Amino acid sequence: MIINEDTTIIENTNERDLEIEIKPNTVVTYITQSKKDIHRNVTVAQNSTLTWINCTLETSKNKTIINLTGNNATLKSYTLACLNREEKSEIQTLVIHQTENTSSDLISKFILNGQSQLVIKDTIHMKTKNSKGKQRQDTILLNKKAKLEMQPNLEIDNNKVICNHASSITKLDKDKLFYLSTRGIKNNTAKRLLIKSFIYPILEQIKDKEI
Repeated sequence: MIINEDTTIIENTNERDLEIEIKPNTVVTYITQSKKDIHRNVTVAQNSTLTWINCTLETSKNKTIINLTGNNATLKSYTLACLNREEKSEIQTLVIHQTENTSSDLISKFILNGQSQLVIKDTIHMKTKNSKGKQRQDTILLNKKAKLEMQPNLEIDNNKVICNHASSITKLDKDKLFYLSTRGIKNNTAKRLLIKSFIYPILEQIKDKEI
């Protein structure tokens, strides 16, 4: 797939291996919903911006490699995983900074219920100088039987870069649930409100209200 104009794409394919090339001076929002095993290889050329939104809502395994190959190429990656019952998923994201003055920002939100299991492998590989890379992974566990394995990784070949990563694992805030209950909001409704608030930073990236 070659993309050479500003666009929003909702992935709809049966392919297991997908090649995506984003041409120079292009702004792209690409939305996925992983329901199967899939491998994506993406290249982002100079002066282009990719907003990558990866949604995982059931058992699946997917790997995405994003190569920032052009000067001033920018990646904004948002990963959302909501798993329940005995669903098992593995999500791998590898971002490779091939050229100077590139930037990547990986934000992930995970919600695990039941006996679901999730493996997350995020890697930012800095091959050049004057580039920036950030990772942030936040998880809410709704059941103590749910399992999460996070593997954030930074590979830095040049010390003239800015990189950082952070992660958190928590439960729904009991104080916030109590506060909402004092306002007459039922417990299940309060939980839904807190979950929606938690994933809102990703939901707000989807500008098309019909999606």
